[in-house]
Amino acid sequence: MYTLFCLFFTAAFLAQGQVRDYFTTTQTGDGTYYGSDAGGSCSLGSKGDFPAAASTTVTVAINRNQYANSATCGMCVQVRGTGGGSGSNPISTTPFTAFVNNQCPGCAVADLDLGTNGDGRWDIEWIAIDCDTKGQGIGLKLQGSHDYYIKLQIRNHKIPVESVKIEQSGTWKTLVRSDDNFFLSDGSVSYPLQFPLPVQVVSIDGQTIETEFTTYAEYQDANNQAVGIQKSVQFNGISPATPSATSTPTESGSPVGPAPSGSGSPVGPAPSEAPSNSVRSANILSGLVLSLLILSCLLNSL
Repeated sequence: MYTLFCLFFTAAFLAQGQVRDYFTTTQTGDGTYYGSDAGGSCSLGSKGDFPAAASTTVTVAINRNQYANSATCGMCVQVRGTGGGSGSNPISTTPFTAFVNNQCPGCAVADLDLGTNGDGRWDIEWIAIDCDTKGQGIGLKLQGSHDYYIKLQIRNHKIPVESVKIEQSGTWKTLVRSDDNFFLSDGSVSYPLQFPLPVQVVSIDGQTIETEFTTYAEYQDANNQAVGIQKSVQFNGISPATPSATSTPTESGSPVGPAPSGSGSPVGPAPSEAPSNSVRSANILSGLVLSLLILSCLLNSL
């Protein structure tokens, strides 16, 4: 039993480490189209619901592997076509920004399926970048929650979220991530829940921000539908890349961004740029922790 738990925990840790890598390593895959975006697996609603999504050119479904149990939901990426492929609508070789709000189960690793009309399968490259949150804080959204259950979503984050905790009696208790991009209470949480409830949100590079929610009522509209509430706290960015200017895609099947014009600009930082200190430190720490996890698994399997 311990060995199974150990392997599961190690796999989860590896998935989180992979997300950090997307900010420093350019991904190369196929770009396709799946039509006008109507939301998706990340449960983030429409593109205009909050600044991080509204500031991008198009939404995308990321492949199942890199979806990583919703760990990349709400991540922003800079994408460009590299010229190869087939079909009627080439993906622009001019970099544009995209917002991950869905998963593509049939896509291979590094593939993106664009949430707009178009035709073809095209060679692309992409790298994760800080989302433009327009100076606003993270958003909290509750779904189906009550005094004995919590289902909490974090949205409008500048960089992806690694974990969420709530405080009870001076102890931070980690919520469980779900595949539809929420964090759920489990057996470690005491009920009924007491308010205000402090919330701690940790980013993929270890930044920690704290906020709270007071009552369920503030997260419901007049029709008892869940609504997101913006808070005043936000992560710092970690991306060494600076997004290029973008164009707005049309719904007529034209290419995303301007028409292809030569080789275009490379996606991500110039070769001479190094990862930020926070990313470098996080990668070193991740390597040490992963080594200890693997050693522990091996020793306890003997």
